[in-house]
Amino acid sequence: MNFIYRIRQDIETYTPGSIALSEEKETIYSPDKRFYFDATPIQMNVPNANWTTLLIEIFDELSKERIGRFIRNDDRYFYHWLESSNSYYLFLSEDYMGESLFDLNNKILYSYTVDHNKEEGFIWFDFIPSPDKSKIAIIGCYWGSELGVIVYDLAKLPQLPLPRLNEFISLDDAKIKWINNTELGFYNRELKTERTIRF
Repeated sequence: MNFIYRIRQDIETYTPGSIALSEEKETIYSPDKRFYFDATPIQMNVPNANWTTLLIEIFDELSKERIGRFIRNDDRYFYHWLESSNSYYLFLSEDYMGESLFDLNNKILYSYTVDHNKEEGFIWFDFIPSPDKSKIAIIGCYWGSELGVIVYDLAKLPQLPLPRLNEFISLDDAKIKWINNTELGFYNRELKTERTIRF
């Protein structure tokens, strides 16, 4: 079951009376400059708490049209632009422990998150797609845990949650790389050795 509605309910509850920190806005362009998004921190109106979220507004550079908008429930953000099979996606999660994709061609946001009362989601940090864009290795962590990697299958984009092909930890994130479309190389710190996983 998808629990993204809970994240959105929290945002809706505390947005009235919040303050947009416009002077801290950042603008990030896609590699080909076709799209960009503005990330504006918002100080939420939460009694006795210092909660800052992030307003994400996505634009088409050619038309200057705003094609998407959502509020991320954390002011830190990690993103990746992915162009694959004539489709263009922005990976930028609405829930910092969830999964989100914005379909830039069709102007649709897809989001998914688990029930945080029962389990933790994987926090996305860095994105390493396979050469053919059929898979993506995402470096991240569970709250308070060491860095790990989950390899996802991208065959059914934009369907969420993304199917997981493999998950592993204890790695040197600087040494993760696709050798080809079916082999991912990484360095295992515990074993002090280079390893290859085949898909």
